[in-house]
Amino acid sequence: MGVLGFALVVACGEELETATLVGWLHVPDCHSSVTSYRLDARYLTLEYLENQAIIRMQTSGVDFGRVDGLHLHLRDFATAQAELGVARPVGLSEDVRAGIGLFETCPGSDVPLHLSGSITLNTLGKSKGDEVEASSLVLDLIDGRTGQQVGHLEGAFDFTVRRGSPYRRFAGR
Repeated sequence: MGVLGFALVVACGEELETATLVGWLHVPDCHSSVTSYRLDARYLTLEYLENQAIIRMQTSGVDFGRVDGLHLHLRDFATAQAELGVARPVGLSEDVRAGIGLFETCPGSDVPLHLSGSITLNTLGKSKGDEVEASSLVLDLIDGRTGQQVGHLEGAFDFTVRRGSPYRRFAGR
C-alpha cells in the first residue's frame, strides 16, 4: 500500500517531446515495492472528436493497457477553450476527468484509481501544429474501493498537436 505523489515536468523539442512525472506511490496490491516513482513519458497527444478531447501522456504510443501514463478527458472542449487560464475541477462528475495507468509499474494491481483535483489550461488547440499547455495540474489519487487517498500528482505540460499514426488512434469523419 502506498501513496502516489508526482511532479510533472515537460520538455518540448522539435523532434521529441517528453514528460516526466516523479513522486511517491503506495497502491494496494502493487507488485513492486515502489516508494519513489518516475514516469518518463515520450508520447504526448491530443485526440479530438465531436467537442471532446483526450490528452494522453504515456511512456510510449502503444496501447494504454500496457504502459504507464496519464489521460485527461475534456468532455466539453469548447468550454475548456473558453476558460483558458482558469483552474477547472477534475473528477468523475466534472467536465474534465483523469485516469492513470500504472501497467508497467504495477502490472498485477487491480485497484481502481479515481483522480480528482484541478487543471489550469493556458493554450488548447486541436489542429496539427497547435499548442496544448497546462501551467498547473493537481490531482489526488483515490482507491476506488476504500475511498482512501493513495497518491498525489502536481505538475504542468506543454506539447504540439500532431496527427496521424500513432498520435491519433482513429480518424474522425
